[in-house]
Amino acid sequence: AAFVIEGGIENWGALFLERELDAEPGVSALAPASFGAAMMLGRLSGQWLEQRLDDTRLLMGSFAVALVGLVVVALAPSVPVAVAAFCNANAALAAAMPACVCDCCWRSSAKALNPSATTRKTAIAPTSQRSRRAD
Repeated sequence: AAFVIEGGIENWGALFLERELDAEPGVSALAPASFGAAMMLGRLSGQWLEQRLDDTRLLMGSFAVALVGLVVVALAPSVPVAVAAFCNANAALAAAMPACVCDCCWRSSAKALNPSATTRKTAIAPTSQRSRRAD
């Protein structure tokens, strides 16, 4: 679900700003631009948070913060509020991605993947790309 929401923010954020909040095309470009910055901050903080919180707290907290951000986007009265809420939602989802990737791919095996390696991989690789673990 997090990958779908991230993709929606990236792909439809600019259109939302233009169509729903009557933003100019140049201003609506802030949505994908802020998406990238929020993703970077979220991925980097996700690694730090993953070392301090268990996966359940990290994931539930990230999804709760993202939900609040998306509700604020839906109710946003202005472009700056919507862009800030998009950033909030995406940073929260991006922070959860290393834990999602670890849980889905590696944690069930006896050899757990290094969290910093997972963070680097998810920050660089496209989210739709799948990779295999080298034994």
